[in-house]
Amino acid sequence: MNKLPEAQARRFKALVLVEEGDGMVVAMSDPTDLFAADEIRRIINRPILVAIVRESELMNLMDSVYRRTDEISNLAIELEGQLTQGSDFNIGDFDDAADLDAPVAKLLQSLFEDALRMKASDIHIEPDEKVLRIRQRIDGVLQEQIMKEKRIASALVMRLKIMSGLDISE
Repeated sequence: MNKLPEAQARRFKALVLVEEGDGMVVAMSDPTDLFAADEIRRIINRPILVAIVRESELMNLMDSVYRRTDEISNLAIELEGQLTQGSDFNIGDFDDAADLDAPVAKLLQSLFEDALRMKASDIHIEPDEKVLRIRQRIDGVLQEQIMKEKRIASALVMRLKIMSGLDISE
């Protein structure tokens, strides 16, 4: 997936499947799109072999392959940076549940959107001694994403409590 960025994969309706020899096998819904094939060759800088797939299957595969893990990690780093700039976070920063530009709100939004896209039944936010684990139950199996920014756990929990109308002192 790293060979072909998500934006181009969705634009050209193509997905790199496997390395074969000195080239790559690329699944495409429209193998007659020569412009797309040329652009993909240019992006991955290797010859390509085209495999034909149904567009619906390709889009479903893209939704499961290109998840928001990079975006979630970047937002977690941004939030951690914001929390370390001050000695600790201020409750007033999380008081307005409608502030969608706050890093904590963006992070939660990305987590929820990823969970919806993956059809996760639940999300577990588990702070550990050294890391923060975020697990999503997908088809009965917990899939884990580990973040080094363990300090953001309290900010996430506080924001969720405020959004849910719960008492943040408990």
